[in-house]
Amino acid sequence: MENAIKAALQDLTITPIDAARIQEFIAELRSCKNISPDRSNKLSFTLIT
Repeated sequence: MENAIKAALQDLTITPIDAARIQEFIAELRSCKNISPDRSNKLSFTLIT
């Protein structure tokens, strides 16, 4: 997930604010809904694109 966010930032696909919000959203889901790492990766890729 971190590599995808870094790549999207370098390509200017997302802004630093977008990256922070994606990370915050995924962290919230991990803590509240106990999602798997695979699910968090899928969600982050979906949000980036």
